[in-house]
Amino acid sequence: MDKAGIQAVFEEVKKRTSNINLLINPDFSINQRGISGAFSDTGKYFVDRWRLVSGTVTVNSDGTLTLDGSICQPLENSVGTNVTASVSAGTAVYDDTAKTFTITGNGDVISWAKLETGSAATDFSPPDPAAELMKCYRYFYRIGRGIANPNQNANVSRISYQKTSAKYAGCTIRFPIEMRVAPTATISGTPWCFRLFTNDAANAVVAGADSVNLTLQKCGYDIRITNDYFANAVDGFIAPIYTTGYTDFDAEIY
Repeated sequence: MDKAGIQAVFEEVKKRTSNINLLINPDFSINQRGISGAFSDTGKYFVDRWRLVSGTVTVNSDGTLTLDGSICQPLENSVGTNVTASVSAGTAVYDDTAKTFTITGNGDVISWAKLETGSAATDFSPPDPAAELMKCYRYFYRIGRGIANPNQNANVSRISYQKTSAKYAGCTIRFPIEMRVAPTATISGTPWCFRLFTNDAANAVVAGADSVNLTLQKCGYDIRITNDYFANAVDGFIAPIYTTGYTDFDAEIY
């Protein structure tokens, strides 16, 4: 085996002996909030699971962060003191009492962070994006912004409802994964309108919601939509259609 081959084997062994990263979204690639450019809202989350502590962080077009201040990731559970914190640039520390991993930078461009058990840092391995997204859903979930097109009926999930004497219809929608706690919901813009179906055939009516009431649980939410049309509708199906707005379900750690 030549030198290049030996080096390739060595690099593969290093990858396989890399310790598990205890952070979520350690390469900042999951960004449900769609943050880009400079961000200076102290105490708020920007990319998933990362919160600005002080200063300014810039989310660059290549997914890296330019940090002039501090950001942190609060952990749900303590991991003990026999751990090592590392970061691609800047400095990183972990406080087990506060259960918080903190990165501080002075104009540093950061591409990854790692918290692992043991007294020495091992190589960073990029996480699987699909698996990482599901982890992030436990703490934050955004739904909306044109997820379903009202003109593409086949692509819209239908949920059955029953006619009532009042002017509302209701259904239960589940989150992709159970959230850490029952979340708070923040509705921005006009996230919902509804296509009504009867006898499994689409009506021509798309009904906007006069009001929406949510009952939140860790596993999902009950939604009650008020609209005059429901007073005269027959039993059928309701399809949420997400338009220009969105709803944030937040179970983050503050």
